Amino acid sequence: MPPMDGLLRQQYAETYPHDIWFFLASLIALISLCQFISFLLGRVTKSSGGGVKRIPVAAVNAYRALAFRTTVGVGSYSLNVAEVVCAMMYIAVLFAWELVHTTDTLGNKFSAGYMSSRAGAIAVSQFPLIVALGTKNNILGYIVGLSYDKLSSIHRMCARVCFVMLWLHAGLKVFQLQSRTKGRWGLQFLQLGLMAIVAFSVLIIVSLRPIRARAYELFFYSHFVLVLMFLIGAYFHTKPYAFNPYIYSTFIIWGFDRVIRLIRLVVFNHTFSFSRSNGKEMDATVEPLSPHLVRLRLKRPKHFHWAPGQTAYLITPQVSQFPLEAHPFTIASYDSSKRDNQDGEDLKKGAEDVYWKELVFLINVQEGFTKRLAACNGPIKVFIDGPYGPSPNLSKFDSVVFVAGGSGISYTLPLLLDTIERARSGNSTCKRVLFIWAIRDSSHVHWMSDVLTNALAHDTNIDLDVQVFVTKPGATEDAVQWDDTSVNSQPEGENEAGSSDKPTVSSSSLSVLGLKINAGRPDLDTILKYEAERTQGGCMAVTVCGSRSVAQAARHALRYPLTDPMNVVRGGASVSLHVESFGYA
Repeated sequence: MPPMDGLLRQQYAETYPHDIWFFLASLIALISLCQFISFLLGRVTKSSGGGVKRIPVAAVNAYRALAFRTTVGVGSYSLNVAEVVCAMMYIAVLFAWELVHTTDTLGNKFSAGYMSSRAGAIAVSQFPLIVALGTKNNILGYIVGLSYDKLSSIHRMCARVCFVMLWLHAGLKVFQLQSRTKGRWGLQFLQLGLMAIVAFSVLIIVSLRPIRARAYELFFYSHFVLVLMFLIGAYFHTKPYAFNPYIYSTFIIWGFDRVIRLIRLVVFNHTFSFSRSNGKEMDATVEPLSPHLVRLRLKRPKHFHWAPGQTAYLITPQVSQFPLEAHPFTIASYDSSKRDNQDGEDLKKGAEDVYWKELVFLINVQEGFTKRLAACNGPIKVFIDGPYGPSPNLSKFDSVVFVAGGSGISYTLPLLLDTIERARSGNSTCKRVLFIWAIRDSSHVHWMSDVLTNALAHDTNIDLDVQVFVTKPGATEDAVQWDDTSVNSQPEGENEAGSSDKPTVSSSSLSVLGLKINAGRPDLDTILKYEAERTQGGCMAVTVCGSRSVAQAARHALRYPLTDPMNVVRGGASVSLHVESFGYA
């Protein structure tokens, strides 16, 4: 290669990754600005009429409907437009800088020498971003307003794009040096580079959704080992060049996350290690609610506080195959520790009281860890790491609709309790709450009947409506997917109830312990339209937790014409949607 080509190749390989980072920083700033504007305009002063002053609110509703509620199906995947656009922009940017200025001084277009070096440089420059998106303690989530789960999806997308870049680098490099490779494979930096790319390739394979869903523990442990192998190999492979700062940054981000998690474990679980009572404060009880669900309860650690909707990682040495194996679960209880002095006397005493005073987790029983957990008899030791994830602030909305499918109630229940407590203390403008829980069998009502009837008994100025929908009356507990198809996804040939204009599924609702029990699946199109009409001129929040079909049904119901900008301008409700979906991205 002529000397001028060598200089240009090195210059481009060092400069273009900086340009890409400038673009990504600008994109992150733009997304943050859009989220901030959406947050502000979604809470502007409300009026019962319409007019020009509601145009900003209408624009925000149109943006939400297009970006987050319109989805594109890719096989078994379902991505919203915002995710698709971000992925396409990321791919376009990386490959644009990869392909520009690749003609060498001899006039050869797409020179292998230019492209191979630059592909490796671009891939290495993205390592800090990929690791940051995958860590649980990162500032990106707070900046762009996304939860850890959503950032994990972006983390996997970026990793897969870099996987292509790395193999482009390796393949072109072999093609470029095919006449000079004899004896070069003995060089250490090439061997370590090969080790790194093989480890990364295996990591990409085990991170595919079908493998993660069926063998999560394999993914969990191999992820840690393979990432370590990959970063060590990448460090020594890039050491002769100017790309080590990217590797250093990656190790710092990864190490910072681990240190923060270790500090959390020590602070929240110190009684387990140092208490004279041998850590009995950290004993948890496992209660089988059905063959497919268990409830895990433990006393709240002294310094542990959480917000509704957050998750925690549980480390159970007696159940886990490895000492530090951690599994994430949504906290199904409400942290009332700050309100005990004022409101504790108003709480009913009984079995439901645990949802205010203890840590409660509802855990689906599948294979591996959860199956071993369900087989436990007696108390088990549990370490807590968390809490993680944002908590939706619903206090400024006029009405709130909660939709849960099966064990998705573990997310919506603490939000319901928080809404009630805020209303009682005068810290909420909410006037109406509709709580929908879709279950497969009527016996499942007893999982939450006490706490739901207690919520109904609270004296607030909220119009609280709790409706339970039994989607398959008389179904047996052997139905493995009992909570995956609870809303708007009925079997072929079965008539869907609830096509009337009223927000119920059956013409007759039975009241059991103060709860309205309906037969059939909730028709979210009808229900949400009805609730939006009741919130004319105000703001309505819809919070959903369930399977992908449940989430898709909610998104479909809140698209046009309900969120038509002209409808909002004329005084229609401004609707916000928050989705926590089961499954793997």
